Order: sequence, then C-alpha cells, then structure tokens
Amino acid sequence: MFAIPEIYFLAVADTKNFSRASEKLFVSQPAVSKQISILEEELGFSLFERTTRMVRLTPKGKIIYKAIKDAQKIWDEAINLARSIKEHIQGHLRIGLLYGWSMSRLNTTAFGTFQQKYPDVELVIEKHTYREMTAMLLNGSLDLIFCPKGEVSNIPNIRYCHAFKTPLIVLLSSTHPVAAYAKTLDDFAGMDILAMNWEASLITGTLVEQLISENKWKFQIRTYPNFESILVAVERHQGCAITCLCSGACESSNFKYYLTEADLQIECAWNIETLKSAALAFLSEVDLNFSANCT
Repeated sequence: MFAIPEIYFLAVADTKNFSRASEKLFVSQPAVSKQISILEEELGFSLFERTTRMVRLTPKGKIIYKAIKDAQKIWDEAINLARSIKEHIQGHLRIGLLYGWSMSRLNTTAFGTFQQKYPDVELVIEKHTYREMTAMLLNGSLDLIFCPKGEVSNIPNIRYCHAFKTPLIVLLSSTHPVAAYAKTLDDFAGMDILAMNWEASLITGTLVEQLISENKWKFQIRTYPNFESILVAVERHQGCAITCLCSGACESSNFKYYLTEADLQIECAWNIETLKSAALAFLSEVDLNFSANCT
C-alpha cells in the first residue's frame, strides 16, 4: 500500500532507532537514512528529532505518523472484509430450532452476519422438538440444527461445533400464587417441574434430575411430548417449567422466570452426507475457527 519511504518512516517511528529499524527491514542503516531524507525533502519539513541517544517524532512527524497509521488500519479492514466474502452462494438454508425459542434471544450473531454476507440465500427457520430436528437432519429435510451436545453426540454422520451458551431458567405463570412472593427456587418446594419427555429430547429428563439433585430442589418431575404442551400447563398453574433464556416466553407478561446457576451449552449440528456450501458458510459465522473436523 505504501511506498518505500513511508514504510521506512513507520519502522523508525515504531522502533525510535535507525539501527533497529534497519534490522527490522533487513536493510542497511544508510539505506533507511536515505529514504527518510527523501521523504523529508519531499514534504518540506523534518519528521524526526535526532540525538545521540534516541530518535523521536517532531510535532509534524506525529501528524504524518497518525495519518499513515489510520490509512493502514482502513486498508487492513478492507482486506479482511474482501477476504471474508466467499464465492456466490444462493438457494435456501433450512435451520432447525427448538419450539418456543425466540430468534432475538439466541446468543449468537451468526444469523445477522450470514444474511449480510449472503443475501441471496433464503433462511428457512423451522421449530421442532430436539428429537424431531435430529431425525430431519438425518433424512436431509433440515441442513443445520441448534441443540445441546447430548442430543447428537452419539449419532453416526452427525457432527457439531459449539454455537453459544444460554442460562437455564425455571418458568412460572405470572398469575400463579407462588409468583407473588417467590424470590428463589427454594420457594417452589413441592411444585411439579415440567420438562420434555424422552420422545422429545434425549437429555432433558436426565438434565433436570441432575439439577434437582445438585441444588437439592424439592420438585416433582412431570414430562410432556413438546414445549407447547408445557407452556399450556404452566399457564394453567399445573407446575413450573425448566427451559432456557432463549425461550420467547421470557418476553411475555404471562410468565415470570427465575435464573438457575447452570448454563446450557448449545451446538450447531450438521449431517456430513448432506452438508452444502450455504451450510458451510453459515457454520463459519457460528464458529470463526470452524473446520470440518471441529468435533
């Protein structure tokens, strides 16, 4: 981007020494001095104050240094942006999310950055149970899914990379009598906690049991085949629900939520037999260090 005199000028300004600048540039010290003299003659003023002990920028030199550094930053940003633009990708990308999740509550920027870089790709978002999403990923009707690791870790042909983490919460109807005074989950003693059953999720039941054991909660577990049924039951005061902060119910005045001390790790998973270019591009936005072997 810059001519030799400007490059040599930056080296001297950064090292504050002609000798160290020449070492940095792999040239002789006289060559550095000559290029600085050429630049100063061209500009019509001195760039450095030279003493026997050190070299420092003159006030005018500081202005030139800042201008070149600013230009260098803009140049570097332009190069990075250009390199980030991949080959032209179009078509559609089908992504599965858990029913009840709100797009605005997902702790990832991947959707926004992907749409900016690949405007010709249509994002199709579908919401299902975890088990339904896994089956659809295997049969090719979904390209990517977001789910906990345990839902896909032992399934052949499925790979995954870390997407984000989200706090686990306990959801309660805002009109439930307990909601009027509850401060912590200890105030929920004896209440049923509602969670997805094995047909909807491989790991939710085990996760809830583990949380109850670790926190010594006094909950009784009841399971349902999907999160829609759970929300209806919570609104009818039939218990509270274990979910995560991605849930759109957190935005509704019909519910109150209470943070647990646990996080849910969410992965982005794909089928190695049906992975296409749009999915690869999306995965690169999910994980900047993404590679096909990231698991």
